[in-house]
Amino acid sequence: MSRSYNHYLETERKLLLAAVLKNVPSYGWTEKAIIQGADDAGFDDDVRLRAFPGGVVEIIEYWSILTDQDMVGALSEQKIQSMKVRERITKCVRWRLENLSPHREAKKRAMGYLGQPQNLRLSLRCLYSTVDEMWRISGDKSTDFNFYTKRGLLVGVYISTLLFWLEDDSKDFNETWSFLDRRIENALSIPKVQKKFSKISNTVPKPHKFMYRLRELFMEYNRY
Repeated sequence: MSRSYNHYLETERKLLLAAVLKNVPSYGWTEKAIIQGADDAGFDDDVRLRAFPGGVVEIIEYWSILTDQDMVGALSEQKIQSMKVRERITKCVRWRLENLSPHREAKKRAMGYLGQPQNLRLSLRCLYSTVDEMWRISGDKSTDFNFYTKRGLLVGVYISTLLFWLEDDSKDFNETWSFLDRRIENALSIPKVQKKFSKISNTVPKPHKFMYRLRELFMEYNRY
């Protein structure tokens, strides 16, 4: 495909995503929301199917990837490397949630959709991509088991903060940011978690399998 075609397709995808997000609160993450979004954006069926042939699954993953890319671009410009590690991670999580604020209901419904058993792989893929980008922006260059430990800990921080944020009705989400600070402080100062991680290091060949196996472990530390 030519560069101009790819650029044109990407423009269509962004416009359609924006239109679909406005319809998700009414129709949920369904084909109806996509069809209505395409109609609102002035796209016919050919454009809709060309943009997201995979339907709901593909558009949710695209939204997650696009948000990750925007996060990388925005925080790279802010030069967060001068901050302490905890401040960098806090900045990443907060930026992502603030970016999602206009579509909080759509995000809540996406969580429900991704929570279905048949969507587990998609959920883990999106989650891994997000926490990996956060650590990379923060300057992490580890290649040993610390690579997985850091991302595993951040999964707990990000998911628990995300769930808290989805129900937060405080002004400017101030309670969420306080909760995030506590979670960061807690997660990055629990040596016994790293000991538990190291015990199973030889049984984890891939990041997504690693995170799946640590689900019960995270539940212990994802409390308020």
